[in-house]
Order: sequence, then C-alpha cells, then structure tokens
Amino acid sequence: MAISDAEKYTFIQDRIKGYIRYKTKVTCPECKKTRWVLRTNIIKQNFTGLCQRCNGRSGEDNGSWKGGRRKNEFGYIEINVKKEDPLFCMMRKNGYVLEHRYKVAKKIGRPLKDHEIVHHLNGIKDDNRDENLELVGRTKHLWITKMQIRIRQLESQVKKLEGTP
Repeated sequence: MAISDAEKYTFIQDRIKGYIRYKTKVTCPECKKTRWVLRTNIIKQNFTGLCQRCNGRSGEDNGSWKGGRRKNEFGYIEINVKKEDPLFCMMRKNGYVLEHRYKVAKKIGRPLKDHEIVHHLNGIKDDNRDENLELVGRTKHLWITKMQIRIRQLESQVKKLEGTP
C-alpha cells in the first residue's frame, strides 16, 4: 500500500496513556475483516493491508509457534484446535480449548455441554491422563471438591498429632 493510499484514510484520535495516536479502520482484502491500525504502520512501505491470519504469520506459520499447547493463568492446559475438528465448537473466546475437556469429549464422541465438568481425580490441573479425568455434574463436582479439601485438612491434623510426643 503506497503512502498516497494511506493519505486517503480519515484518521481519528485515540487517547491511550496520555498521548494521542492516530488510527484508521482497514479492511483485509482477503477475509474482509475490519480492524484498527496505527497510522505509522500504514505509512510503512511493507504494509499490505492483510490481517495477521491472512498474512500467513499465525499458527504453525509463525516463527514463535510452540505446537498450539499452553498453560493458562489458572494452571490448566489449553490446546489449539483446527476448524475441521468436530469439537471446534468447544473453543473459547481466546481461540483455545481446555485440554481435559477436549480429551473427555473425544472419548465420549460429542462436545461437552456447559454444565458438564471434567474433574481431575488427583487434583493436579495439568495432569490430563485419561485415568485421571472424570465427567461429573456441577453439584457432584462441588461435593467432591469439598470432600477432598476436608480429607486434606484431616490428613494434616493426623500428621500434627503423630509428630507430637
């Protein structure tokens, strides 16, 4: 995209962190998705107008690709699922599916419903072995979790009692 094309855009002011940045709406010529782009990025000579996905730098084509598997902030493993996968509908807003939910859904042959919870039997969130996962409802999961917490409390009390002479 030439500089003369960039001048045709109407720039708007966007106040971020106390300074003004000029942005404009750009439509990707491939997928027709609109997004806001900084004026400085449009004026660059290598600006194509393509979004990141259409530019071929997302997913496996990206140099920083780590296999589509990551740990989220809560300690659960998330995986990237392709659009062709029948369990693609379980994808969250961030583009990933929780691995433990994906494994159980694949095992039973259908996507999981929102009220169905996959419980980690040993309590380790990133241990997604088949023998460690159990599909339960919300009430049963709450009951199991409360019992496991109580068992841990009792075990620590027993250790304290055994340690005292």
